[in-house]
Amino acid sequence: MSNQNHDFNLGIAKSGLFWTRIVSESATSLELEEGRARFHSNNMQILDYHDFLNSVGVTQPPIPTIPSVVSFDTRWTAKPGKKLTRLTDTANGFSGKFIDSNATLVWSANSPSTGFTFHTTPGEHPTTVSGVIGHERNGRFFSSKSDDS
Repeated sequence: MSNQNHDFNLGIAKSGLFWTRIVSESATSLELEEGRARFHSNNMQILDYHDFLNSVGVTQPPIPTIPSVVSFDTRWTAKPGKKLTRLTDTANGFSGKFIDSNATLVWSANSPSTGFTFHTTPGEHPTTVSGVIGHERNGRFFSSKSDDS
């Protein structure tokens, strides 16, 4: 981590909630029965905290953050032959349906005040990583009568 120069994240709210932001409904799509999902954004305003320790408040004195923007397009596609798996755990108030998928990500960052830019290489085949997409119910939204999660 000593060589880290950038840490783009959404920070930690006073409530303790971290790296979270409300996004428009148009930023996401899920077609679970078809095994597809997407999460994308263009020019999302974000801060560059320099490194992880600074972003979680360990660095003293803190390194000033740099206003930046990031853009990303994450896509999940079901692995060939995979089917939806349904899970229900009534003892813990959890139910869901999930499918194993491959995920790809195209990502870029820009810190205008410093001139720093980064992007994945367009046109190259992105590295595929495994991921799971699904719907779940838990807590007060859980209903053991619904297997339609």
